[in-house]
Amino acid sequence: MKKEKGITLVSLAITIIVMIIIAGTVTTTGIESVRNAKRTTFITELEMIQEKVNTIYEKRQLNEENATYYDTLGKDLSLVEQSRLNIVLDGKEKKGYRYFSREDLKQLDLDNITQDVIINFDTRDVASVTGAKIDGKLCYRLTNIPGYQTNEIEYINKNTRSSDV
Repeated sequence: MKKEKGITLVSLAITIIVMIIIAGTVTTTGIESVRNAKRTTFITELEMIQEKVNTIYEKRQLNEENATYYDTLGKDLSLVEQSRLNIVLDGKEKKGYRYFSREDLKQLDLDNITQDVIINFDTRDVASVTGAKIDGKLCYRLTNIPGYQTNEIEYINKNTRSSDV
């Protein structure tokens, strides 16, 4: 009897099927990892900007910062496409908002930010101009992100607090 060496058609088909399953799993995992990285980057950057704006707001309330200085930073909202601006502001009035490109954010000591934002220092509102799609929803603010939990800080003007005597 003659010994046959080689691969049968059945074993070749099984090997190809297993490779396809592995490739599909790896691709799905990779795509999900990229989505998670984008989500994390978007949230982290907005949190950094929001923290800086909160600090500036608090210092302005305590008269430790020149209130008019921050109103001159950034650029006029006319640089943002009107239809995009309407979506980002979501019906809010434009008054007090300034446009900050990635380069403009360096004026606030914020480096390595990859998105443009609009900021209102009076209301502490920060919104991304481009937004990010998270869980199927296009989000522009931290508060728009599904399931996002923030540690909201209640700001109290210490200068107007009544003393307990």
